[in-house]
Amino acid sequence: RLNDLGTCSGAGCLRGPLLPVRLAPSGRSVRADVAGADTSWVSATSFYVEGKQVAADNRAPYSAALPRALFPSATAIVRVRVRTTDGRGVTMTRKIPLLR
Repeated sequence: RLNDLGTCSGAGCLRGPLLPVRLAPSGRSVRADVAGADTSWVSATSFYVEGKQVAADNRAPYSAALPRALFPSATAIVRVRVRTTDGRGVTMTRKIPLLR
């Protein structure tokens, strides 16, 4: 895909990686997964709850178990910072309702 950027023009050149973040309650934690068509481009992930880094994963499949105790309010903000193999960084933000 990077080779195509040399001749790329238009909105397609600005598209970020296809890396959806999935959040799912699992017992006393919330499982956060980074998946999608572009996971082969991922070199590292960092997981944040309410602005505080709580986990990191440098190996596929990229995921983390986020303890429910970290979610202090009715809606929590979860951010996943992804570093790609070409040195770029992408941050994806998701809101999750209170899970208590």
